Amino acid sequence: MDWLLNLPPLVKLGFVFALMLMLIRARINIGWALCLGAVVCGLAFRQGPSHILRSVAAAAIDPAYAILVSLILLVLILNHTLKEGGQIDRIVSSFLAIARRPRTTLVFFPALLGLLPMPGGALFSAPMVETAGKMLHVDDRDKTLVNYWFRHVWEYSWPLYPGIMLSAVYSGYSVLAICLAQAPLMVFVIIEGWFFYVRHLKARPSEADEAAPAVPNGRRGAVVEFLRQASPIWLVILMFAVLRSLLVAASRWGASDSTLGELVGRLPKNVDLLVAVVLVILYTWLRNRMGLRQIGRVFWQRDMLDNFIIAAGIIVFGGVLTGSGAAHAVAGQLHDLAIPTWIVAVVLPFTVGAVTGITMNMVVLTYQIILFMVHNEANDHLALAYCALAFASGYAGILITPVHICMVQSNHYFKLNATASLRRLAVPVLGLIVAGLVLFQAYRVALPWLGQGRGSHEIPATSAEAAVEAARRTAESLDVR
Repeated sequence: MDWLLNLPPLVKLGFVFALMLMLIRARINIGWALCLGAVVCGLAFRQGPSHILRSVAAAAIDPAYAILVSLILLVLILNHTLKEGGQIDRIVSSFLAIARRPRTTLVFFPALLGLLPMPGGALFSAPMVETAGKMLHVDDRDKTLVNYWFRHVWEYSWPLYPGIMLSAVYSGYSVLAICLAQAPLMVFVIIEGWFFYVRHLKARPSEADEAAPAVPNGRRGAVVEFLRQASPIWLVILMFAVLRSLLVAASRWGASDSTLGELVGRLPKNVDLLVAVVLVILYTWLRNRMGLRQIGRVFWQRDMLDNFIIAAGIIVFGGVLTGSGAAHAVAGQLHDLAIPTWIVAVVLPFTVGAVTGITMNMVVLTYQIILFMVHNEANDHLALAYCALAFASGYAGILITPVHICMVQSNHYFKLNATASLRRLAVPVLGLIVAGLVLFQAYRVALPWLGQGRGSHEIPATSAEAAVEAARRTAESLDVR
């Protein structure tokens, strides 16, 4: 075991990921593979059994993880409710009456639900992709990749996602500036996804026409019918937007009312989304007039237990990853190598994104270090360029990691081996990194011409120095060599 303890942090994490991929390839439940990977990760970073258990316990009682597990199970319940009531078929066929193009239908639902920052949201759109895929004779691998890729096309430039908000906080730019700067990445991945995963799919004209029902009152009637059938989808989005707006307003009022501010501050992240999903489930039961027997069948499904094990594995792996200081150790190692900042902005976010599979973690653990290096080089005016590069690289790591919850859920739903998905993701993910580098170089040239001259922008005084020191101290405390 000593050989593992003395490896560099990057190599240790590579070993852990290789082990988990081997277990997943052997068709072991992904949740159990994550649990075993967590134990090996903890031991590799010199954590004893008691410390590993404490890390798992801390994650288990974390409200954020409780919300995550609840959302995963609630989305499953909503999916089974829509299936049991026959509503998924009606949603897809009613949209076909508008689009009359099965390929557009295949892409539309994961993209629509991607506007909702929901953990494991790919599970929500999977049944609709499955139904649309039957019209195109799409195999399970293509369904998985379409569902997974187009679920994540908006996060580069959609202001509801926490990663965008955190980027604005650390860089000192507005949310709008970050969204506009990263919009080319969003356009690129949409085109890339269509090129790699959709353009080769073809439906027989007779089948497409057969699947699209005749709707009275022409296209207008078709739109009304789609909105009626898809009401659970847009109601989730609408209720989430309303509840999130109320929470934002309440937090502002809380600045003058300490009691209200304290109450809002105690609410766990994504609780508004959880409430929205619960309300929509109740609405769907009533709308489809489902009896107790039908509702019972919604809960009595084998995949409920399987997904609970997967969610538990994510909690265990995330808890040990945080408790072991693995991500900080990797960040400290890369920072101490004194390599050019643009290379750090590619390697560090990609690595942390691949390790954690979570955008917020990638931004929190890397942006402060990268922007601190940018500040030390007196390149504050290029902070926007480095943010775009870091986000592209970090999100590439998030897309390619087997621990990304949407990857896990999509593969599990379509009963696909994770390695089959990863192989077909490799080239598009590499393309995303290249696009980030091209955009970075373009901004390095363009920003001075757009009024972002040297000294015109200042990176806010964050805890960047503390982040670097924390990474170094973590590496030293773990005796990382």
